[in-house]
Amino acid sequence: MAASKHFWTQVASKIHKGNKVAEIYNGERADILLGLAEIVGNTGRVYGVDRHNPFAMFPQMKKLYQIPQIRLVRAEIPPLPYDLRELDAIVVREFIWSYDFSSNKGLVSEKPELYKSMANAIKEGGHLILHLNPTESKIESSRNPSYQKTIEKNFLGFTRTYFLLDCLVYKKGQPADGR
Repeated sequence: MAASKHFWTQVASKIHKGNKVAEIYNGERADILLGLAEIVGNTGRVYGVDRHNPFAMFPQMKKLYQIPQIRLVRAEIPPLPYDLRELDAIVVREFIWSYDFSSNKGLVSEKPELYKSMANAIKEGGHLILHLNPTESKIESSRNPSYQKTIEKNFLGFTRTYFLLDCLVYKKGQPADGR
């Protein structure tokens, strides 16, 4: 699912020229990496991190090697590679693969080590940005918002700053209302 104009408006309000950002589990799609590279510009850095090697398997990924601010990183996750620290943001697309619809259990592949690694990689004042597909958005709008509960439990010091449609944003550090 391609990211919407609404999603990119929110991302552009959190990520800026010169920022250092990562997309975790980017898979075989290049659209978010390309959009992030455009936002951060030539002085920024975008890391596409995945445990598989889609970079060599899919033709649309090969063009990313030609964009100087994009670095493709193959890594077992967790942990994130050590050099991915002090990130201004981490973007995660569609965690639906970890949701169990058949039994209504919610998130079934909780990964505390991954969450800790991601939380540590984001610098103070940085953002965790989730791109939600329509099913995830519906779940997060319900009385049992799985991702929000997981983030609140595992990303200590992060405050939800935005949620609407396909975008869920958390900020590390001081609460959004200044408290």
